[in-house]
Amino acid sequence: MHTLITMGSPHQGVMDVPGCWDVGGGAGVAWSWCKAMQALLGHGVYYSWLQHNLLQAQYFKDPYHLDWYRETSGFLADINNDRDARNSSYVAALTSLRSLVLYQFDNDLTVVPRESSQFGFYNGTHTESMEETAAYRDDRLGLRTLNESGRLTLANCPGFHMQFTLDWFEQHVPPRSPAALRDVDGNAGTARLHPLLTGATLSPSHVRLPSLPLPAP
Repeated sequence: MHTLITMGSPHQGVMDVPGCWDVGGGAGVAWSWCKAMQALLGHGVYYSWLQHNLLQAQYFKDPYHLDWYRETSGFLADINNDRDARNSSYVAALTSLRSLVLYQFDNDLTVVPRESSQFGFYNGTHTESMEETAAYRDDRLGLRTLNESGRLTLANCPGFHMQFTLDWFEQHVPPRSPAALRDVDGNAGTARLHPLLTGATLSPSHVRLPSLPLPAP
């Protein structure tokens, strides 16, 4: 792999129920539901059974209980090298990329906080950008190495989580890495886009983009 482009991925995990970050407080059904779900998460999300059987639980990162998170997280703490014993192969894999492009959705209410899509996170008092986090400063994954060598791009997409059109995708995403989007002989190819990437139902699911220099399938 030469180029990795992610769209609204919860790289630093999530800390709240989808839709509850900006719900406000004090009264109403939405507020009561959010408080109930937050209480359940706070009491049980790091139990072993949930961590090994519920995908969403594996992405939960409680900024108020980071020691518990590092000790019991079944996935995120490991893959992000958040523990003292770090896996150098993760760093080697990431820094082998020619280009890493991280898209954040401007109105994302599914990934909380939305800055997680670009390796930012809420530290218990405020939301830190990627460059403000200890993980970046310590280069735990190689993000600082990629950034300082000009191989890391932070980009934004308007709208809510995974809600974009095929036209927007064609216009903005492939041009982010034109050199890496050719095959080994330098020839243009065919783009294969899954319907889930577009926020709409496409037919056929494989869409030909003849004007874009993309690798052959």
